[in-house]
Amino acid sequence: MSKLTLNKQYFGLAVALGAVYWIFNPAAAVFIGIAFAMLCKPQTSFITKRVSSYPLQIGIVVLGLTIQFTLVQEIAVSYFPWITLFVFTALFLGWILYKVTGIEKNQAILLTAGSAICGGTAMAAIAPIIKANSKDLMISLTIVFVLNAIAIVFFPIIGDMLNLTAVEFGAWVSLAVHDTSSVVGSALEFDPEAVKTAATLKLGRTLWLIPIVFFAGLLFNKTESKQRFRFPLFILFFIAALLLQFLVTLPASVIANLELLSKLFLLFGLFCVGSQANLTDFKEISLKPIFFSLVMWFCAIGGSLVILFYSGF
Repeated sequence: MSKLTLNKQYFGLAVALGAVYWIFNPAAAVFIGIAFAMLCKPQTSFITKRVSSYPLQIGIVVLGLTIQFTLVQEIAVSYFPWITLFVFTALFLGWILYKVTGIEKNQAILLTAGSAICGGTAMAAIAPIIKANSKDLMISLTIVFVLNAIAIVFFPIIGDMLNLTAVEFGAWVSLAVHDTSSVVGSALEFDPEAVKTAATLKLGRTLWLIPIVFFAGLLFNKTESKQRFRFPLFILFFIAALLLQFLVTLPASVIANLELLSKLFLLFGLFCVGSQANLTDFKEISLKPIFFSLVMWFCAIGGSLVILFYSGF
């Protein structure tokens, strides 16, 4: 890449980030990232590609320092059984849809794991175990990327229409939205207080990645799963941040500054997620995986609302 082209990309990055922090809106951050990717076409070595989801993960860990431990306990006790029910129901639904639609097996497994647990993270962890090729993974990741972008825009609107509280909305999106980035982005768009519930429950849902990968390794390839699976370490740092906040009482002014710092990292992280968009990837997608993903997603949306209202959270 020429130095002139690289300078143009960094200039475009500066303008894009200026727009992100001027607008200060999660949905806008994602779509500005998409626009940056389409207009500037950054290479895989560009900074937004290299940092990937790290800013988002840092933002979530910092957020952990602002969440009251009693809230975490209440959420965990109330919702972990429902999270378990949701995960197993999603896995079962994915198996049924695979039989009904005739979708390619590896795509079905990837999309089911992504819908049930944690989107792209689950897909990336499962892919080497089931020996999915790069095309299957790319198609699955692209579909989930589009659904995530849609969620950030429309879920807050639906939450307002349903008159959900911040806690209720956080609980809903933690189940109904695939990736942690979009769960946090949707919650931040709706109400900053919703992020605390959403992040806590979503990371609790992500913990199901451990047994899923373990059993997938038993079914497909034990050695492969042991060598390649990497558990998202930021979850452990998030838990450590929660424990630290429980042990040390932070002043209100410090918590306010940490909340602002968390938002800054989250917005940059959402921009980086958007910058991963690749127009070429969209051309490779057929109707079957799209239909499969939409059915899984609509069932997740409806099922999570049923759980929300039935549980009385």
